[in-house]
Amino acid sequence: MKSTLALLAPLVLVGLGACSTTQTAAPAPGCAFPPTPSGAGKTTTTMMGLGHLPDSLSAEQRAQVDEIALDLRDRQRALMRQMHAYAAPQPGGASVQDEQAARRELEGLHREMLENTIAARRRIEALLTPEQRLEWRRAGTPAR
Repeated sequence: MKSTLALLAPLVLVGLGACSTTQTAAPAPGCAFPPTPSGAGKTTTTMMGLGHLPDSLSAEQRAQVDEIALDLRDRQRALMRQMHAYAAPQPGGASVQDEQAARRELEGLHREMLENTIAARRRIEALLTPEQRLEWRRAGTPAR
């Protein structure tokens, strides 16, 4: 019988991939981050679940969005490290109670990640003009 933790491991690894720091040489349209010389070191807003930003952002808005996205990335990485610890195999297997406790903890961490993303979206939305908000929504910003 497979343990619940073993079943959750692939999900955590997929989540870790979503927080990847690699970036292609040219940023996607509406991406707040310019490419770095090495192609690594910054993440895009689309990878953080923040969607494609309007092309009409001012330099000041773009800098503020970058700051929000980097803050979100740091928060999410810390939570992903905690989630990864729960996905590690238990020597001798885990008891049903341990699996249930781990599942509850993972659910709490996942909820916190979702709340972090929603808060970041709201902070970005507050920076935008009404026209930019409309453009952001049309570009496919995930629904709240």
